[in-house]
Amino acid sequence: MQFKLYKFEENFDEKQLHPSIVEHCNKYTDPTMRKISKFAYLKMIELADEAFETEFKDEEIIFEGKPHFANKPDVFFNITHEDNIIGVVVSEKECGIDLARKVTNLKLAQKILSKDEYEDFEKAIDKEDFIARKWAMKEAYAKKEGVGLSDKIFRQTINVKISKVTFHDKEYYLCISE
Repeated sequence: MQFKLYKFEENFDEKQLHPSIVEHCNKYTDPTMRKISKFAYLKMIELADEAFETEFKDEEIIFEGKPHFANKPDVFFNITHEDNIIGVVVSEKECGIDLARKVTNLKLAQKILSKDEYEDFEKAIDKEDFIARKWAMKEAYAKKEGVGLSDKIFRQTINVKISKVTFHDKEYYLCISE
């Protein structure tokens, strides 16, 4: 497994991308999100080339269900973004990645935490930190499983490795589920 964080570069050449990726990314209504998503796919392909020491072609990405490479059953990837930071992971196993910043809405705890997690939340000294960590864990896990965030995921107690990282002078919680 390899992962990298990238700062979004506004002036990348999106003409390099296959029309299927452009179409997938253009589903975002926000034009900035469209560009960030396209940039993320470019960086994911670069990382896959490096990690697997081969050349991946963007036209090999299939957007049926969880995005994947056609005819490469042992190559998996996942993408996340927060602010203008992109996180990419490539692996030989199913994987998910999420990058989160501190959460200021403490009411979110009631929605996303399982009963056991909520009990721990109530005891936590830094509640904003606790919610952000749990959010990143649940999102990365859901992405790995290909199920998306739902009440089912929120009701589960999920504990996967999480790291605090500083990138361009901001602190984030990085979670990779594999």
